[in-house]
Amino acid sequence: MRSENPFALVVLAGLYLIKSGKNEQQRYEFKRILVRLLLERKYPKEKIQSLFDFIDGLLYLSSSLEMQFKQVVETMTEGDDHTMGIPAHLTNYGQVMYEQGMEKGIEKGIEKGIEKGIEKGIEKGIEQGKAELLTRLLVKKFGDTIPDRYLQHIRALPEAKLDIITLAIFDMKDLADLERYLS
Repeated sequence: MRSENPFALVVLAGLYLIKSGKNEQQRYEFKRILVRLLLERKYPKEKIQSLFDFIDGLLYLSSSLEMQFKQVVETMTEGDDHTMGIPAHLTNYGQVMYEQGMEKGIEKGIEKGIEKGIEKGIEKGIEQGKAELLTRLLVKKFGDTIPDRYLQHIRALPEAKLDIITLAIFDMKDLADLERYLS
């Protein structure tokens, strides 16, 4: 295309839409050609933005082809898709980039959530193990005379308190000593 008139690109986009019909692969090729022609012109950013928005809306592509198109545009603009001056949220191309970012964000969020869940699970398991150990040590020291309310209270104690009572068990003479730690 030799014309520098931006309207020539608009007419060409319309012709390409008609020519491609339902053939999405051909529409992709036409869209790529139009963007290359658009970038070859030295139009101001505002004009590039307007023309790109028109082309992008007219020659709509599926998500998979839009992803390929995104890579082509990045190559054409040397990886800086902002050189076209296009607000990403207004275009099909921008929608694909948005969806990509959302997918990556969700993946990272799930990863972090799993990590934290595992950490919490391990911490809870250690705490339960310490409570069980303390209960067994107390039964060994004082026999089966330990009231159930004491045992329930011990199972609800934080890890630090369990550690203190476990170390103090050797100094305890009777259940009254244990009760002082539980209160």
